[in-house]
Amino acid sequence: MSVATQGNGLYALLKTEEDPDGTVTETFSSSEGVASAWGPMQHGGPVSGILTRAMERCSPRPGTRLSRITIEILGAVPIDEIRVRATVVRPGRRIELIHAVLEARDAAGEWRAAATGAAWRLATQDTTDV
Repeated sequence: MSVATQGNGLYALLKTEEDPDGTVTETFSSSEGVASAWGPMQHGGPVSGILTRAMERCSPRPGTRLSRITIEILGAVPIDEIRVRATVVRPGRRIELIHAVLEARDAAGEWRAAATGAAWRLATQDTTDV
């Protein structure tokens, strides 16, 4: 198992799947390090980090960077197995919009959206002359 968040032990990558359209879905196990102080659920920081990671890795292009990242937490994210996927919803040469979804299992064991993220990816350029 590889650790998804650069060695801090918050999530361990369990499985990676790619759909025919190129969408990559990654499934992770969550460690106790993601726990919130407000109950048996994940804190918003690790949730934001794993969604941002998915958006950064979604169809990466050299000479671009993410900007204006927004995260919406839709409900409690359990300290359990989660899955994350990101897609480019507005492609473009200089700017594109990426959307990510973090899913967790509900009480019946069905996957449900627990958090979403959106980010604009912008082409970078040399600003030395400015």
